[in-house]
Amino acid sequence: MPNGTDAKSVASARLAPAREAMTRGPNPGRQDRVEPLADPACAMAPMEEDNMRRIGLVALVTIALLASAAVAFAGNGKAVPGWDGNSDHYTAMSVVNPNDPAQVSEGLVRELTPDAVLAQHMKALNGCDWEGLMQQYPDSYELRLPGGVVVSGREAAAATFGGFVMPHDAGGLCGITFTEESRQVTGGTIAVNWVANASFLAEPYRGADAYITDDGLMVSMVSTFDGTELKFKP
Repeated sequence: MPNGTDAKSVASARLAPAREAMTRGPNPGRQDRVEPLADPACAMAPMEEDNMRRIGLVALVTIALLASAAVAFAGNGKAVPGWDGNSDHYTAMSVVNPNDPAQVSEGLVRELTPDAVLAQHMKALNGCDWEGLMQQYPDSYELRLPGGVVVSGREAAAATFGGFVMPHDAGGLCGITFTEESRQVTGGTIAVNWVANASFLAEPYRGADAYITDDGLMVSMVSTFDGTELKFKP
C-alpha cells in the first residue's frame, strides 16, 4: 500500500490528462498554450453590449430625424404630408361682390404651403383685394366669429368681405392693416395673434385668428374679430 505522499502522486498523475483536456485549446494534437477555456456566455457579452449600443444609437438618430422633420414642416410653414392631396374635395361656384358687381370670382388659386396661403390672405386683406381673398375660399369655406356667428359658403363670404374691403367713408374698413405678432403652427393650421392699425382708429385693436388650410386653400377660419369693438377717431 503506498504511503500518503505516494497516494497523492498517483492521484495527481491520474488527473493530469483530464486537466490537460480542460485547459488545452481547440487542437489537442498541438502543444497549445495552457489557458482556461473561455466561457461562451462571457465571450458573447461584449458583442451583445456593442449590438445594444448600436441599436440604441440608431433609435436616437431616428427619433432626432423625425423630430427635425416635424419642426421643419411646422416652423417653416412647409406643406405637411397629405396636405396637397385633396384637390377633388374642393369646388368653387362663381360669385359676385355685392358692393361692386364688376368684381367676379370664378375659381380657386392654390398656394404651395400653409404659410403661403396665410401670406396671400394677409396681403389681400390689407390691400382691400376682394378677388385675392375669394380665390382662396372653396364652396365649403366657413368663418367662425364671436357670438357663435358662422359665415358659411362662398356667397356669404363674398358679401362679408365685400363689406370689409369697402372704403372707410363708405362704411367699410379698407385702410386697416393687420400685423402678425406671434404664431403657432400645427400641421396645416396656423394660429396667429395680430394687431390692427388704421389712420381712422383711435387706438390699435388686437385679436387672434386660427387659419385652417388644406390643399393650397383657406378652408376655414376662427376669428376673434368684432367690428363693434373698434374705437374710431371722432
